[in-house]
Amino acid sequence: MGEASCGAAGEKGEKGSALRNLGARKEVAQESFSRHQRLLRSVDYARIFENSYARERNSCWVVLGKPNQTVRARLGLAVGKKSVRSAVERNRIKRVVRESFRRQGKRLSGWDIVVVARASAAVCARAKLVASLEELWHRVFLNLGAHHGS
Repeated sequence: MGEASCGAAGEKGEKGSALRNLGARKEVAQESFSRHQRLLRSVDYARIFENSYARERNSCWVVLGKPNQTVRARLGLAVGKKSVRSAVERNRIKRVVRESFRRQGKRLSGWDIVVVARASAAVCARAKLVASLEELWHRVFLNLGAHHGS
C-alpha cells in the first residue's frame, strides 16, 4: 500500500515538474539566438575585421562594428582556443556575450558586431565580464551613432 501511494505521488510530482520545464523551455526559446541574429559566413567576419567603423577594447574584449544592409543587429563571436583553452570557459564566455547582446535590443540595429574574447576573459568572474562588456556596448553605441549620422 505504501508503495502505491509513493508511486502515485512521484508520478504527480514528475508531471508538475514536466510542466514547469515546458514553461522554462518556452522562455528560452523566446530568448534564443536565431540565425538572423548571427554572422554565419567567414566573408562577413572578414569584412568587419578588415574595415570596421567601431573598434573598442578593454582587458577582456575587443568589439568591432560595421553597418549591414538589414534593420537587424547581427553578432559574431570569436573565442579562440589559443586565448581560452577550456571549452567550458569558451562556452561560458559565449553565453555571457549572447545574453548581453540580447539586452541591447534595438540600440545596435542595422549593425554587424564581432566580439573577440581576450585571454583574460577566461579568468574573469561573470560579473566583471558583464560589466566590462556593458561599458564597451556603450562606447560602441556612441561610436556607431557618430558613423551612422555621417
